[in-house]
Amino acid sequence: MKIPFIKNLNLLLYLLVFVFLQSCDPSRFYEGNFTINKANWPASEKIGFDIDIVDSIQSYNFYINVRHNTDYDYSNLYLFVGIHYPNNDYTRDTIELVLAKPDGEWLGKGFGKLKENNILIKKQMAFPHTGVYRFEFEQAMRTRELSGIEDLGIRLEKIQE
Repeated sequence: MKIPFIKNLNLLLYLLVFVFLQSCDPSRFYEGNFTINKANWPASEKIGFDIDIVDSIQSYNFYINVRHNTDYDYSNLYLFVGIHYPNNDYTRDTIELVLAKPDGEWLGKGFGKLKENNILIKKQMAFPHTGVYRFEFEQAMRTRELSGIEDLGIRLEKIQE
């Protein structure tokens, strides 16, 4: 009886190691995602991410992750993006994320009702100071409540030289 148990335990360990190795991504410095309650995003709700930058020389590629359902009424998503710097500076910008082709075909990955997009916003982004940066996002679609956006997130990838 002990031998089948050991074989199953070994198989489980190999499986766990395989999954762990597959999930390793050496270029990923930070990735965070926020699930929007019932896929309804009020215009007054800010989504924030705090990122501790310890190296002001390192450059990053900055991505925004959007997961939406196919009931989303628009082909794009406008966002207000605010960044609070460790030295108390603040910047705010408006960006457009294109989620569908002009013919209405959804961009991104996924089958069925969910589509996932990982959109490059800025290449070689540098942070001038070390410390905690706060990224805040607000939907800017001129509607009180935006339906169809399931998750919003950000990803910073280290640029390898």
